[in-house]
Amino acid sequence: MISGRQYGSLMLAADLRQFLLKRPQLELQVHSAFETSVNLMADEELITLAASSRELMPMGLIADTADLEHWQLKAGDIVIYSQNRLQLPRDITIWLEKAEIREVSLPEAFKNKSGIDKVSLETVRRKLLESEGGGIADLAALLPETNRIDRPLNIYAEYIKENLLAFLDALRNRDYVTAVSQAECLLGFGPGLTPSADDFLTGIILFLYYRDPKSDFFQEIVSLAHRRTTVLSYHMIKNAAAGKAYASYLALIRILAGEDQGSLETLADKVLCYGASSGSDFLFGVYCAGLVLEERENARAGNKINAGVNRIHN
Repeated sequence: MISGRQYGSLMLAADLRQFLLKRPQLELQVHSAFETSVNLMADEELITLAASSRELMPMGLIADTADLEHWQLKAGDIVIYSQNRLQLPRDITIWLEKAEIREVSLPEAFKNKSGIDKVSLETVRRKLLESEGGGIADLAALLPETNRIDRPLNIYAEYIKENLLAFLDALRNRDYVTAVSQAECLLGFGPGLTPSADDFLTGIILFLYYRDPKSDFFQEIVSLAHRRTTVLSYHMIKNAAAGKAYASYLALIRILAGEDQGSLETLADKVLCYGASSGSDFLFGVYCAGLVLEERENARAGNKINAGVNRIHN
């Protein structure tokens, strides 16, 4: 049994740092423990300790160790924070003072008003159709409706497709009342620690947050998630509604919004590797949000052309 071990911290999320600065002493309880991450609950917030192989997440800390299994943490264990350190059972200490502080959100909404790049959306769709995530990303074969692909859907995609397509129709029409109603049918659906439809909604919300914000709509989905899905999913959706996510998720949004010239294919491949289906379902949500935004932008462009024609004829 390992005891009396001390570890440093490589990275600390800026939001977690602010949270801890307001709480000089804090008792946390282990919610769930895995090979490379441990989730803690304190003051109704989810805090994640992760191994050095993981990417920093909202309310997260990357510890200077390759895996966390040797800590032997289990649900219900108590962790104490005080004096810039976390004290774990079996006399294990994690020091925070040398951690690099990193943001887990983009500094502001995008200023680039250029249209969503159709070629980029097609690249994302191809990546989704090539992947075998096992969640609901199979539905990329049905979108856009003008280029449907006739191929079998897995059981999850087949079951949820009507509600999901109705949700997207409501978004296109800015009918947020219907969109929230359909989101209620989606929340908590699908396989995974964060169910597939929750990952999908996270992708939708995160892209819209930075490109076409509608905060009341986001917060209604967050409220529903609090009642209808898992603790992990609720906090993931809540973070997205505040513009917070993994760095790779944020980078993907930047590229699709025309704010970055990074490699979309490389980044999409990285995102697809998250979890059993989480990455592909998130990427599918981002893709669908891109389609909705592209349609809105095309409609605005068409309206401007029609207005110009009318002025000429009048």
